[in-house]
Amino acid sequence: TLCAYDIRPEPLQAIQSLGAAIADSSGQVAARSDVVITMLPDSQNVEAAVLGKQGVVEGARQGLILVEMSTTSIGTIQKINQILSKKGCHVLDAPVSGIPQSAETAQLSIMVGGDEQVMARCLPVLQSIGNKVIFTGPVGSARLAKFVNNMLVTVNMLSTMEILAWARRMGAQEDKLIDVIKNSMSYSRVFEYHVDS
Repeated sequence: TLCAYDIRPEPLQAIQSLGAAIADSSGQVAARSDVVITMLPDSQNVEAAVLGKQGVVEGARQGLILVEMSTTSIGTIQKINQILSKKGCHVLDAPVSGIPQSAETAQLSIMVGGDEQVMARCLPVLQSIGNKVIFTGPVGSARLAKFVNNMLVTVNMLSTMEILAWARRMGAQEDKLIDVIKNSMSYSRVFEYHVDS
């Protein structure tokens, strides 16, 4: 049974049409759930949804598992873990890697920090949205892994664009150059997504 809440009515109407129950707050979702998943734009939104008025912490009961999947600061997830732990709840630090199509096809990579036994209990839920679940260590470690991944993707993307721009100025034929790269060690998933598509 799925219970959902969002500050916007459109996604709620969409998920309700698929059979989900709708709550009036994230705290109400927590009161009605064994596992709560949050995935929000930034630390401020996460703190409001989890620790704010009518947030998860207000509805949480002992044994609740919060799977926090946003890309937020390490300090935010550690603060949430500290507060919810005092209520006998568990927190999994679980950001994702992938593109929008990965989410639509349940092909996300999920990094998970927290208690490994709690993660094992949540595997069926995690595997319903991701095809790769990687345990990284304590709460906060998955956020660190996500930041490292994001930095490597950004460096890769920026260097690729700069090098291709330079090659174009030097007179390279782009289609032939891309064919060379696709068949060499320099090819990457970043190149595939941003250039070879």
